[in-house]
Amino acid sequence: MSTLAEKPVMGTALPIEGFNVLDPKVQGCPYPYYQTMRAQCPVFQSPQTGMMYVTRYEDIRHIKKHPELFTSDMTHSSRGKQQEAHARHEQILSTYGWSHVQVLQRTDPPAHNRWRQYIDRTFTASRVNEMKPYVDQMVHELIDAFIDRGECEFVRDFCVPLPCKVIADQLGLPRDQYLRLKSWSDAMLMPGGLMATDEQIEQCAWVELDAQHFFYKVFEDRRKTPRSDRMSGVVHSRLGG
Repeated sequence: MSTLAEKPVMGTALPIEGFNVLDPKVQGCPYPYYQTMRAQCPVFQSPQTGMMYVTRYEDIRHIKKHPELFTSDMTHSSRGKQQEAHARHEQILSTYGWSHVQVLQRTDPPAHNRWRQYIDRTFTASRVNEMKPYVDQMVHELIDAFIDRGECEFVRDFCVPLPCKVIADQLGLPRDQYLRLKSWSDAMLMPGGLMATDEQIEQCAWVELDAQHFFYKVFEDRRKTPRSDRMSGVVHSRLGG
C-alpha cells in the first residue's frame, strides 16, 4: 500500500539512474526526473527504449530550426524488436483502409511548408476567432456540470472533453461521441511511443481503420454538399491547381 510519502514530490529532483520511461510510476509523475535531466543531462538517451530526451528550451528550439540536421520523418526511425508488429499494423491499414502517408507533422521543408500552406488556408485567424463564443459556451457547460459538487476529476471532466468536443465539431463527428475521437487519437499515437505491446499495436490499426472509414464518408459528403465548417474548407482547398 503506497503512501503520500512514497510518491515523488513535484520539484524534488531524483537520480537520473532511476529514470525508466516504461515504469508506470514514472509515467504517472516524470517531472522530478525531467528536473534532473535539465540540470545534469539535458540530452538524455533512455537505455530502455533508445529514445532521446531533449529538455532545455534553447536546445529544442535549435532542433526545430535546423531540419537539415534533425528530421521529423518517422520512416527513418528504427522499430527495433517490434518491426513485425509495425509491419502487421501497416498491412491491416493498407488492406482494409489506407496506408500512412507523410504529411504535416512528419515531413521536413520544403514538403512541410507545402502542407502548412494548405492547412493555413482553412484555419485562418478570422475563422479561429469566430469559434471563440461557442468555445466559451462549451467551457461554461462543462463547468456547470460539476460546479455544484464543488469538485471534479479535472482531466476526465474538463481537459479531455473540451478539446475533443471542439475538434469533433470541426471534423463532423457528433459532439456526444467525443470519446470515440479520443480513442482514435490514442490509437494513432500509441504505436509510435515504443511502449505498446505487439498486441496493442495491432489493435491500434483496427481502431484507426474506424477513423479512416468515418472520415472517408465525411470527405465524400463535404465534396458533394459543402458546409461552412472547417472540414469543407479542407476538402475544397487546392495547392498549385
